Amino acid sequence: MKRRKRKMCNRNCPKCEDSIWIQRARDFINNTQQTTDSRIQYQIATLRYLIENQCFGYCCGEDINTLMQQVNFQGTRETFQHNVLIPLKHKGIIASLVYPPRNCGAVFIPCSCEDVASVIEQYVNRILSEIQNNIIPLINLLRNG
Repeated sequence: MKRRKRKMCNRNCPKCEDSIWIQRARDFINNTQQTTDSRIQYQIATLRYLIENQCFGYCCGEDINTLMQQVNFQGTRETFQHNVLIPLKHKGIIASLVYPPRNCGAVFIPCSCEDVASVIEQYVNRILSEIQNNIIPLINLLRNG
């Protein structure tokens, strides 16, 4: 797997190396590496890539399309999300950003509760924005119209 240079990452951060999320990722790899299920094999490959490239923390993530290429996933982005990323999120191993900040990737292994809080805040802000930009104007249109 190719490694790419990262911007704004704190390499060799002890907080990251000791994080419960990274430990979960390593445990998942160790406990499932004998599987023949292709979905789990892609999950393992994804976690290995994220670990090898230190995609730990909010600003050290990887772009989903790049991640798909690096693990040789041949399906669609939607299939990758449903078969690989969502199960890893449900296991509490990875997080992803809706709108990654500049120079940041969308998929990463959290280092701390602050990383998780940042993701939650971003999701809540997106929902509020959708309500403000789409739902409220629709309600006003129905009231006036």
